[in-house]
Amino acid sequence: MDVSADGTGVPMGPEERVGRRGKPADGKAKTRQAYLGGVFTQHGADEKGWPVRDWEPTTFISGFMPIDEFGPLLRRRHSDGVSARPPRSSCSSTEPTG
Repeated sequence: MDVSADGTGVPMGPEERVGRRGKPADGKAKTRQAYLGGVFTQHGADEKGWPVRDWEPTTFISGFMPIDEFGPLLRRRHSDGVSARPPRSSCSSTEPTG
């Protein structure tokens, strides 16, 4: 089983951004961070050598929660799957950490 995750800013209306600090010089947020994660299996490779993902057993989760809540949720989703071994993982985010 493999795990992949990413985060990105999602445009939000003013009522969803109350109390959130943003990147612009004025400090006003225009977006909220959303995360999407997938737990999946792969088999073989295509003609270019890229891994081929099995579509049917793929599970996705998403949320606007902080990464320190989303990460463990994604790991639990993996643990609920087939394998008890630690997942190979890939995670990217356009947001700074900390």
